[in-house]
Amino acid sequence: MRLKSTILISATALLASACATTSNPPLVELRLISCDTAQEMAGADDAYPQSTDDYMDMLDCLGHADPEIRDGLAYSRLADALRNRMPDAGIRRAVGTRLMQNLQATADGDGFLKPFSVLVLSEVARTDRIDPYLTPAERSDMVRIGTDYLQSVRDYRGFETTAGWRHGVAHAADLMLQLAVNEQLSPEDGQRIFDALASQILPADNHSYIFGESRRLARPLLFLALGGHVPDAGWADWFARLNANETDPVWQDPYMSREGLATLHNTRQFASAVIIWASESDDEKLAPLAEGAKAVMASLP
Repeated sequence: MRLKSTILISATALLASACATTSNPPLVELRLISCDTAQEMAGADDAYPQSTDDYMDMLDCLGHADPEIRDGLAYSRLADALRNRMPDAGIRRAVGTRLMQNLQATADGDGFLKPFSVLVLSEVARTDRIDPYLTPAERSDMVRIGTDYLQSVRDYRGFETTAGWRHGVAHAADLMLQLAVNEQLSPEDGQRIFDALASQILPADNHSYIFGESRRLARPLLFLALGGHVPDAGWADWFARLNANETDPVWQDPYMSREGLATLHNTRQFASAVIIWASESDDEKLAPLAEGAKAVMASLP
């Protein structure tokens, strides 16, 4: 099926993996970042984390203000190691636990640590999909912590020239994608992912997505449908809630308010993404999504 192979390839390229987690990782306060040891690897192209300590040193860099260290060094080396060098289950479990602790922390300094923690967590989740090592309870913990983070995001900064990427919603959606593709996902966890994705289609504070977030939110939704995690009969009603409704003040003159413009923009971006992805497939499970998204587009002023 073209859609499935296309999205799986994209998912691999975009990342998405997650990790094992303790049944209930304790909340921690974020500490000052210190990744001197990890930076020693920067000068050697073939230097990658190997031991648990190496991985922990790299994880220290995920909140660094310098994008060359945070993204160019730490994330790139971690993603490559998790994709191409498959660390053992003990390392993956330790990495996942640490990343989920980051997501549960109460503060995030300049706003880099959580978005990059969830992005690396998507890579850990991918390893569990390819080489399962999580127990059902651990996988559910990962779903719970990941969805809680996605629903909580209110920092919608994407890319800034000096600071680089944050992109919390998109990175969390990448984690949702890897979880949705996993055949071990329980129906209850599938519903939790569905609800979390839906919560960010129309972001808070009249924000308009401009960094591809709507497209990233749409893809895991399609895999939830392919996996049968959402009943076919429920899609029509769900998409109907996105339709422009003239009784809602937001839709009465959307071109004359910031809230209306943001709602129109985000709704259109999301529905368009669903139509594009669903149209790539002949799978009947995606037909209700395509029909629902087309109805949404037809309702927009």
